Amino acid sequence: MPRQVFPDFLRHLRNDIVSSHTSGDRYLSIREIAAKFGVSVQTAQKGVTQLAAEQILEPRKKAGIYVGKGMEEIVNPLADKEVVVISKVSTPIFYQGFLDGVKERLKDTGITVKMMVLDESEDVSSLAFGKRLVDLHADGIVTLCFTRESALPFYYAIREGVNMVADIILDDLPLLPAVQTDNYKHAFAAGRMMSQMGLDTLYVFGTYPDTNKRLLGFSQAVKNSEALIKYQQLTGVDLMMKTMSILSSLTPKTGIFLSDYTTLHNVASLCSRFHIQFTPGTVVAYDGADANEVRYPGIPPIPCIGPTFKDLGYHLCDVLVHKWTEGTYPEPLQKKI
Repeated sequence: MPRQVFPDFLRHLRNDIVSSHTSGDRYLSIREIAAKFGVSVQTAQKGVTQLAAEQILEPRKKAGIYVGKGMEEIVNPLADKEVVVISKVSTPIFYQGFLDGVKERLKDTGITVKMMVLDESEDVSSLAFGKRLVDLHADGIVTLCFTRESALPFYYAIREGVNMVADIILDDLPLLPAVQTDNYKHAFAAGRMMSQMGLDTLYVFGTYPDTNKRLLGFSQAVKNSEALIKYQQLTGVDLMMKTMSILSSLTPKTGIFLSDYTTLHNVASLCSRFHIQFTPGTVVAYDGADANEVRYPGIPPIPCIGPTFKDLGYHLCDVLVHKWTEGTYPEPLQKKI
């Protein structure tokens, strides 16, 4: 386990006492503290001395270490806590909106936030990754874009006492707190809106297979319209060619639903770069980073139907704050917004 610098260790030691003990409780021994927090015995002793000066701990000769009366003066359960936001996707245009939402929720709470972006080659399915999460010694973790392959390491981290919340509900791990957008509901809303525009062709662009719930929701909403519906999965080396072929032949009667943020960014960038115009309102996106519409130079604004990444980041962080202030996670443990 990596050694921590003293300020980090002291913060984690104080938070452990505040969150799990009351005045008069017997606490860990020096060696137990060193083992629990991955520090040397000397560092553990230094931390106990510091907290004894603050009357949070009370070392008693031959009797052990007890929680002191200074605990009664600590009224802010959030002070000095730290949230780590971990993104599996390394693109800032993806994770920055989430981070902004987390920061907004933490404003004036005394909680700090760190951003951790993983290398895309990292194995996030192994037990070793779970141990890495534990070794962060974070008071709370927000995970972004992790799928069912991470169920094992997430389970290990939760079992070891890590407070964490995910932006994707993992069916294999029902004890993982999660806040996810309602894919079917928001895609259905997009389809209903576009079905009323008198369009004769509706494209759904996305990076997921054609069994995804966003395509299902959109298709259900427009099934009674006269428009021809086509799904275009934009993956692989021919992505640019397929996309440009469709974009270059747009008519005022053509509509496009951009069903994920990667597709939104790619298509909007192409339209802006190659000066491809479309009728305002005929290109609609599922979600955006921090606003209800996305703007790129030289093209009409693209409205976004679902919650923004910033909104989702705010809700994710609120789960952790609720845990710290109320002692339990909010119910239901896994929810869609």
